[in-house]
Amino acid sequence: MKKLYISIALIALCAFSFAQVPDMFNYQAVAYDNNGDPLSEDLISVRVSILHGSANGISDYEESHLVTTNNFGLFSLKIGGGQLLSGSFEMINWSAGSKFLQIEIDADGGSNYQPVGTVQLLSVPYALYAAASPDDADADPENELQDISLIGSELSITGGSSIELSALDTDDQDLSLDGTNLSITDGNTVDLATLLTEDLDNDPSNEIQDISLTGSELSITGGSTVELSAIDTDDQDLSLSGTSLSISDGNSVDLVGLIPENLDNDPTNEIQDLLLNSNILTITNNATPTDIDLAPYLDNTNLNEATVESYITNGAINLANGTTLNGNSLNDWNSLANIPADIANGDQDEQSLSLSGTTLTLTNGGSVSLSSFLSPWTTSGTNIYRTSGNIGIGTTSPVTALQVYANRDVLFGSSMAGNGARLIWDYSSRAFRAGYSAASSWNEDSIGLYSSAFGFGSVALGYMSFATGFYTRAKTYSGFSIGRYNVGASGTAASWATSDPLFEVGNGTSNTNRNNAFTIRKDGRVAINDATPDYLLDIENTDKSMRSIYINHDNTSSSSNMYSLYINADNTASNSGVSYGAYVNITNNNDNVYGIYSLAYGDATDDSPAYGIYTFVDNDNGSGGAYGIYASVSGTTSGVKYAGYFNGNVYTTGSYLPSDRKLKTNLRPVSKKATTQLMQLQVTSFEYLNGKNNMRLPEGRQTGLIAQDVEKQFPELVHEVVQPAPSPEELEEGAEVVDAVTFKAVDYTRLIPYLVKAIQEQQEEIESLKERLEVLEQDPLNNR
Repeated sequence: MKKLYISIALIALCAFSFAQVPDMFNYQAVAYDNNGDPLSEDLISVRVSILHGSANGISDYEESHLVTTNNFGLFSLKIGGGQLLSGSFEMINWSAGSKFLQIEIDADGGSNYQPVGTVQLLSVPYALYAAASPDDADADPENELQDISLIGSELSITGGSSIELSALDTDDQDLSLDGTNLSITDGNTVDLATLLTEDLDNDPSNEIQDISLTGSELSITGGSTVELSAIDTDDQDLSLSGTSLSISDGNSVDLVGLIPENLDNDPTNEIQDLLLNSNILTITNNATPTDIDLAPYLDNTNLNEATVESYITNGAINLANGTTLNGNSLNDWNSLANIPADIANGDQDEQSLSLSGTTLTLTNGGSVSLSSFLSPWTTSGTNIYRTSGNIGIGTTSPVTALQVYANRDVLFGSSMAGNGARLIWDYSSRAFRAGYSAASSWNEDSIGLYSSAFGFGSVALGYMSFATGFYTRAKTYSGFSIGRYNVGASGTAASWATSDPLFEVGNGTSNTNRNNAFTIRKDGRVAINDATPDYLLDIENTDKSMRSIYINHDNTSSSSNMYSLYINADNTASNSGVSYGAYVNITNNNDNVYGIYSLAYGDATDDSPAYGIYTFVDNDNGSGGAYGIYASVSGTTSGVKYAGYFNGNVYTTGSYLPSDRKLKTNLRPVSKKATTQLMQLQVTSFEYLNGKNNMRLPEGRQTGLIAQDVEKQFPELVHEVVQPAPSPEELEEGAEVVDAVTFKAVDYTRLIPYLVKAIQEQQEEIESLKERLEVLEQDPLNNR
């Protein structure tokens, strides 16, 4: 049976509209196996129970769900929408007592449910509570909103009655639009084509026009006005809401089809110029320029005889301005100076358009401001910009250069999910993402509440977690991950757990070879080159050439004591175990093994000593003893084993060897004649070949035995000894690198019992000789 852990995240209690309350609410959680790994993409069974009164209360309702987890072990379900097991979700009285949510899971997708947690629903889904309430005391005006709908002439209100409006008026008329023809029933048809302009830039935003009705005049901005008074004698009103044109007591017509589509969203490239060439008025900046012949609107100066005669009455010419010219006056026009100025100046009807800033002016006419038609942006080549002011989205008074003030997501990029570079503000999770999303790393189900993720493929699944770098993962509550390919083991995403990682620095090489260079757990444990520290400081090192800890401590100024590593272990608890200032446990199958390797170089000019290892132990309590240095050796090696090896003289003020009878077995007396064997040994005086193979042998004249001689008489007292090759740190600069040395050594301590045996034998010999001497002395023959 799988052991399950679950991280419960109650995301939303109820999602509802004002018109109808659904009998369900959302639930989301993460499931793990007994190793702490998520149940990734597994089909699991979930049994949900609503308990009354307490965590052990009776069940008001039970249902089951069959769901599939995602690759992070996350699953979602709607409580109230599962397979009914008992009770009625609609009949739960949410207002009566406390309610508890119990979750049980079968990781194999069956019905062998295992309980994983029970939590109190501290906030009852409001919509469910409101649905069961007979009255309203919440002072909320929004949850009683109703909709009004009109079908034909029947007006209805949701949850209420309907009213038939057909009898209110008999002059109902309908507007209909066919292409650009706008028609009214029992009336005429108006062609709206003249209101439209040709658009070559495919931008729908800068041709949007408004239609307004003033009295019986229908006008379109930037276009003409149509008089509607003659259309019908039954006065009706037109109203425009957005692009919907409505007539009172009639229908509505959507004018959106009349608005040309403009795709480039640039209001500046619709600015056009007017050009007047003789009688032809041309509008420019159009692929097909439009020409208008103004001749019908000008004074006709090409008059024929018949036309002139029509203006002459009784020898006089009647001008349009009311002036009458008689024949005498015409005779006076024999020179230009005598012709009236308004006639002589044949160009007096010519006018010019001029543009100053955003003001368009007609000579001898008025001026029009074009500012409302211009874009607030400045165009420079392919760039568009503005140098002042703030931009607001969701607010009319932005306080920064760009302010987005809205309860919705913000995206810079192609999409919210899948691969791609993007910047995301996820409003629902209050989470931030920036960089490159790989696969589903930034999908909604991979985003923890209040989390942040940056870089490439980083995942921040834990609440208030932070991940940055290359494929980093922060899956625990308030977890922080940097680097690349950190381990990012699954933990508790929604709450603080002391065994979870708090800070991870990844130095892995791939998704299948993740590793942490540095890890801090929430309980204060620290690991180097490991993700799961077992101690306050846990260092994992698999590189023989690399020192696990290297301390370089130089002191060139202070005269005080210098400690490169200072350990203070103070154990004052009663009945406590052993206290270790330093505990070393090392295993090596291929080379020399040093529990502690220490080098001390003394360069002092005075008589200050140098200590490779200096220990001091003071134990004033109990009878547990005190050990300055405690060393132990074991193993099945066929070579030598030393609890301590000293390359040089050893000085002690006292020493002991184990000799208790209870530690010994197979006791038997030594039958050898020790005196005879000792007499075979040659005591010699000698000097050591000092400096050979970096061995620091005693200096000066020495006295002792030769191991080969001792081995012949006492083979158990001679051992093969290995002097390890010196480490690089141990060699003096420029010294030759030497190999390990094997030589014979004598156990002088174990020779002492043979010396005792020899003295005993000599004493026995003396006693025997004394007895013989006494006998001889008592013989009268010897006393003569």
